[in-house]
Amino acid sequence: MTEGYDATAKLVNEEIAKLGDAGTFADLKTIDKKLGLPKGTSFEMGGFADYFAFEEDCPPSKLTTKS
Repeated sequence: MTEGYDATAKLVNEEIAKLGDAGTFADLKTIDKKLGLPKGTSFEMGGFADYFAFEEDCPPSKLTTKS
């Protein structure tokens, strides 16, 4: 895929939207393959990498405030 980042992100996010809430990591791999993207691109562009990095760095117990 020779398109720029924004165009690629749009295509990836359109494919992810088609999955709805039932999407899996295997579906993300399929999107990468369908669009001719490197492995993990859909995971990154879909925001899942950021989500899991945040969950790992900041578990819910660290989000509570002390009264």
